[in-house]
This record gives sequence, structure tokens and C-alpha cells, in this order.
Amino acid sequence: MIFLSLFPPEVIWQEQKGLEPEIRMVKMQGIDVLVKNKRGQLVLERVLSTNPADYLRTEFQPGCDFKQCL
Repeated sequence: MIFLSLFPPEVIWQEQKGLEPEIRMVKMQGIDVLVKNKRGQLVLERVLSTNPADYLRTEFQPGCDFKQCL
């Protein structure tokens, strides 16, 4: 995507500087997972693994509270 403007990028994107990303990647028991911040609570969103057995583990169920899954 190309964004053309007469204004410098600092002026256009100034309100977004302090925002945290809504989804971020973290390691959980040695496996990369995506967690989403919902109202201050981290919720497991997606497992990023090449091992099919990791998707069958109960602690990696989507929607699980991240702190309870540890």
C-alpha cells in the first residue's frame, strides 16, 4: 500500500505512537503462539508450530486465558 500525502508521517501517525499491538507473538512452553489483548487479559489466538501434536494439546486451545494455560 502506498500512502501519498503532503504532510510528514509524524503528523499523520502521531496519535498511534503509544498504542500496543493487539496481537503479539510469545513463546509458551517453547512453542510460538499468538495472543490477543482483550480488555487487559491475554487470550490465546493461534498456535504457530509445524508439529501436528502441538495442536492437540489441551493447554493450546484457542480462547484459553494465557495465564491459566501456563
